[in-house]
Amino acid sequence: APARRRARRGARFLIHLVADLHQPLHAVDDDDRGGNEIRIYLQGRRTNLHQLWDTGMVEALGRDMGRIAADIERNTSPAQRKAWQAGSPASWADETHAMARDRIYPMVGGRRALHLSPAYMRAEIPATRQQLAKAGIRLAGLLNTTLR
Repeated sequence: APARRRARRGARFLIHLVADLHQPLHAVDDDDRGGNEIRIYLQGRRTNLHQLWDTGMVEALGRDMGRIAADIERNTSPAQRKAWQAGSPASWADETHAMARDRIYPMVGGRRALHLSPAYMRAEIPATRQQLAKAGIRLAGLLNTTLR
């Protein structure tokens, strides 16, 4: 039983690590604690940039996680799967850092508070879906390699 508990803890850690490697605000710090110090106002709600990308963007995909996973599975080509599994966790973190640097932070423009419209969320859904797809495919590859 202790060995089984350690294996479960190890699996949870690996899942969490791979997921975090694909969350853009976990891979960058612009002297704002990974977006935690940038206030976001969206549809009358106040949050911060980190929280928006940590949960808000994923929730914007919908509530049915099974459907979201099936859509990702159906819309990911074998060539994409192969390309995404290449590299290392360090290169995946570099890729995610570049996404935050090139896609998210230019819209921040050094401000500490932003008012965002629902259009921002809609525009970022494809990037969010792709990050989830990469995380899942890369995790599956790591598990397949490790558990052989």
